[in-house]
Amino acid sequence: MSPRPELTKTEVRALREVIDAAADERPIQAHLAANPRLFLPLLGGQQGRWVRSQVRLGDRFVADFMIADEDSVGFHWRYVELESPRARMFKRNGELADKARHATYQLQEWRNYVDCNADLARRSRSEGGLGLTEIRARSWGLVLVGRSEGSAADPSRERRRLEEENRIRLRSYDWLLDQLGLPSKRS
Repeated sequence: MSPRPELTKTEVRALREVIDAAADERPIQAHLAANPRLFLPLLGGQQGRWVRSQVRLGDRFVADFMIADEDSVGFHWRYVELESPRARMFKRNGELADKARHATYQLQEWRNYVDCNADLARRSRSEGGLGLTEIRARSWGLVLVGRSEGSAADPSRERRRLEEENRIRLRSYDWLLDQLGLPSKRS
């Protein structure tokens, strides 16, 4: 396979401008849906990469994004939930703030749906399924919420617990910009 196409600074700066101006997650959702290449640095895979926006899971849930890569082991899906860049990730006491807690709850609901409807989720779209080949209920989740924030509380213990127990990575939009090779203004 050819080398992974590099993102341009212009593409990443445009995302930063959207994040900086956004009052909630909707403009970021729209920008990422229109520019799915921005997810490439988050994906490995030597055989393919996929980005699906607004994936309907039954009549109750809509995943912001489902992203995947494929390698010799198979498909590796990630559930992606976006929250407001203006929301806080943690309360002052180190507990998850409301938006972050709600986002982790949503990811768990999506997983429950996939667990109960695995055949439908994995079946191709041409056969009436969701086309999420080889998806597993316990696939990793990524929540993007808030910006990098200085806090008296050290949230690393809670973030580590989410990763180890729930397979959920809780990150800021500044982390995303850093992954894309453009350190945020706040970093």
